[in-house]
Amino acid sequence: MTRIRVLFGVAAAAMAVGLWFALTAPPDALQGEYSRIINVHVPSLWLAFLAFGVTALGSIMWLWKKKQRWDRLASASAEIGVLFTGIGLFTGMVWGQAVWGRAWDWGDPRLTSTAVMFFVYLGYIALRNAVDDPVVKARRSAILGVVAVVQVPLVYFSVNLFRTLHQTQSIRPDGSTMPSGDADCDARKCRGLHHSLRGPDGGSDRCCTHRGGKSRNRVARGRRGEATKTESGRRCLTPSSSPAYS
Repeated sequence: MTRIRVLFGVAAAAMAVGLWFALTAPPDALQGEYSRIINVHVPSLWLAFLAFGVTALGSIMWLWKKKQRWDRLASASAEIGVLFTGIGLFTGMVWGQAVWGRAWDWGDPRLTSTAVMFFVYLGYIALRNAVDDPVVKARRSAILGVVAVVQVPLVYFSVNLFRTLHQTQSIRPDGSTMPSGDADCDARKCRGLHHSLRGPDGGSDRCCTHRGGKSRNRVARGRRGEATKTESGRRCLTPSSSPAYS
């Protein structure tokens, strides 16, 4: 019991320190105070990814060893993953409404795949509560825990497979894709700019830029920054960022 209390104390202290750093970080030049939401949003989803990976590991070990401690590990980790996925979805919606001008877009693969992952693991928890026999419960949950984890890489790489609101990973093996924030919209990274169109709500600018060698569409609220000229003479909003889970 003492060890559990110590672990809870360490976890609470670590979360308090992380939250303090997240909420006291300097505001972004364009997003202002809303940028601090990302400091909670992204780590929450990273923790959810880790938790679902532990659930898969515990499930595999139960199918192999048939020991209840592995089933308990998988169950507890799934609950943590659902909690932090919910936090990630909520903070992302708050940030999106403020910066993108919309809280949700079913056409965005990152948003949709994250929501599907959230409800699948809610189903995992519901499955455990629906079965009384501990062996049957552990077996069915273990199978679902192993299958469900395939959603983690799908969510993570969805920004590379499909280009909509979310940017690609901010940090990649071939370097950073984050803009420098220069007044010329970081022309070296924006030289793939094709065109700028007014958004359907009349308040957004849609810029098609190259990120990591691939073109993508970004919607940024016009009221959050100035439309500046690049070297090619086209318009682009800068600086800008969006949650990339990386």
